[in-house]
Amino acid sequence: PENSIFGSPEKTSEEIPKKSDNSRYLYRQLHRVEKELGSLGPSGFPYPDKYNTAMQQVQGIKGLLELNHPSSSLETAPINGSTSLEESRGSPKKCCQGGLPWWFVFVGWTLVIATSGVSGYFTMMYGLTYGKERSISWLISMLVSFFESLFITQPLKVLGFAAFFALVLKKVEQEEFGEPQLDKSLQYTAYAGFMWMLLLVAYGQRDPNAFFLTQHIRQSFSKGISDSMSIHNVFNWANTTLLSNLFGEYPDLITDGNSKLVGNARLRQVRVNKDSCHVAFSMQQLKRDCHARYSWELENMGSYGPGWSSAVADNTSQNCDSAWTYQSQGRLRAYPIWGSMMLYRGGGFVVDLGPDSQYSSRALQYLYDNTWIDVYTQAVFVEFTVYNANVNLFCIVTLMFETTATGAFQFRSELQSVRLYQSAGGLHIFVMASEAIYFLFIFYYMVVQGKLMRQQRKAYFRSKWNLLELAIIILSWSALSVFIKRTLLGKRDIEYYQKNKDQ
Repeated sequence: PENSIFGSPEKTSEEIPKKSDNSRYLYRQLHRVEKELGSLGPSGFPYPDKYNTAMQQVQGIKGLLELNHPSSSLETAPINGSTSLEESRGSPKKCCQGGLPWWFVFVGWTLVIATSGVSGYFTMMYGLTYGKERSISWLISMLVSFFESLFITQPLKVLGFAAFFALVLKKVEQEEFGEPQLDKSLQYTAYAGFMWMLLLVAYGQRDPNAFFLTQHIRQSFSKGISDSMSIHNVFNWANTTLLSNLFGEYPDLITDGNSKLVGNARLRQVRVNKDSCHVAFSMQQLKRDCHARYSWELENMGSYGPGWSSAVADNTSQNCDSAWTYQSQGRLRAYPIWGSMMLYRGGGFVVDLGPDSQYSSRALQYLYDNTWIDVYTQAVFVEFTVYNANVNLFCIVTLMFETTATGAFQFRSELQSVRLYQSAGGLHIFVMASEAIYFLFIFYYMVVQGKLMRQQRKAYFRSKWNLLELAIIILSWSALSVFIKRTLLGKRDIEYYQKNKDQ
């Protein structure tokens, strides 16, 4: 019929072969279904009427195809570009056109193993030139690095990237606030400029010379130090290493000849009270020189005579007699300091070592003869400050000896390099300009975030990007306040030193 889907009033030269192929393929499939229904029979259906209906529908569609196409062409002509199910089952699978045979997999694995083995062999042979111990250490480090990367680094990296892409780079619906959004390229340029200014401000305040100055001073004053030192060892170190490095060949300069000693070095110790420990009643008759571990509540803050004799009146003179009188951290202009074992107050019993080696040697001998360090001493600090004009850095040095439960002393050093005098060169001007531009960015972001906060109100705090911008603004102003405070404190300390150069 004219309205049948298998025929049309007008057919092009391309449509006729295509429809013929489709008809032949459909006819073969229907023929196969008819065979399957015949072999199944009516008994295979729960209702015989269903079987008859299915057979009639299949035969009816086949009849329509036979009306539009000769039966000989439907049964014998091959179909272009397609095969029947029987042909596909009977024909063997062919390899991809232009590919390699399947056995090339073994060739590839052989090449991988051979390459790895040969490179590993030559690596080991080259490593043997460094000696057996170093080669074994090298091999162990390679294995440790491999397994660390396999089980720790790479899994953490995968989890980190997954979290980053899920939380940060996921697609977020654009929100409209009544104002046109800035062009993306302009936003990226602004953020790149902001990050550049931030890096200049952050690293402009750092000086690589601080590391070398700190390392040099630490190594100079750590000579003669052991893991466990007695009281005699501490005084021996002070008379040799400490004095020889504090007072160099040139006046007011330490042993390197480049760093000036600012003021005088001083010794400070913190002590605990006698009979401060709690002992069981049955053991009280056996105790001897019992004292508890250091704590702020048990710290000794009394005044004594030489050799820790009975208490005397407060003596605040700046000589060896002040070694027996406690001075608070406010009077010493000091701060609490962390040791290896606990936090110590900035106060204590203090002795100035004086301006030269002879005075310091006599002071140390006086302290040793009068048992200034004894079993109740919990920590001894050597504190001084040096200034290196070549790199324009102050180095605040604290060398501490902490007592252990066995009564021995352990050494620890704390060195902090700071710049109190601002540089006057071109780099300083460039850094100051970067700081000014950075805070112009901060003012701009404050205006933008203020508008968003006024428009969104409570919804503003539900966006992680808004919170990030707000945190950047708060941290930037906090850093500025800390920088100003540091500058004021540095100026105050320099003025104090100018008025009290003998301290």
